[in-house]
This record gives sequence, C-alpha cells and structure tokens, in this order.
Amino acid sequence: MRLILPFLLLGLCACSAPAPFTPYVNKGKGEAGGYAFNIFWSFDQYEVVRTSFGRPKDRAGFTAAIEAAVGAASGCAVTSTLIEPDRTIARGSLDCAE
Repeated sequence: MRLILPFLLLGLCACSAPAPFTPYVNKGKGEAGGYAFNIFWSFDQYEVVRTSFGRPKDRAGFTAAIEAAVGAASGCAVTSTLIEPDRTIARGSLDCAE
C-alpha cells in the first residue's frame, strides 16, 4: 500500500490540469450557465475543464456556457469549440486580435 499511495496522490494532482505538453500560458476560472470551469489559453487556442458536478444535458447550452466563460476569462472571441464525448473537456480556437 505504501508503494501505491504516491502514485494515487500524483493522479489526484493531475485532475483539472491541461493536457500534457500543451503550450497554455494563461489560466483562470470561469462560471457560466450554471457550470464552473478551469480555463487554460494561449494566443489562439484554449482548453476548458468542467469542474462542476453533473453531466450537461443540453449540448447547445453547454457550448454557449463554455464560450461565454472562455471569452470572459481570456478577453478574446471564441472561433471554434470541440467538446470531448464525456463533456468534461473542451478545446477550441480564439481570435485575440485587438
């Protein structure tokens, strides 16, 4: 058991973190549509991890909530959103032109 415990702790530390080897420089938290998110972004791309409980039932409303939270946190316009099948992680593109 003592050998397993450090690996379990490392696994828990990875929860709500961006995918490995991604170049996200900025991070923030956001809420929209009743959902809470951790948001990671750089220049023209972003990744969102849903931290609220429950599976979203309305895909269109959930996508709108993601785009609103990312826009508020990054100050950029969201140009595309791809949601993973389990609806926990989403990735997309940003337009940060001033």
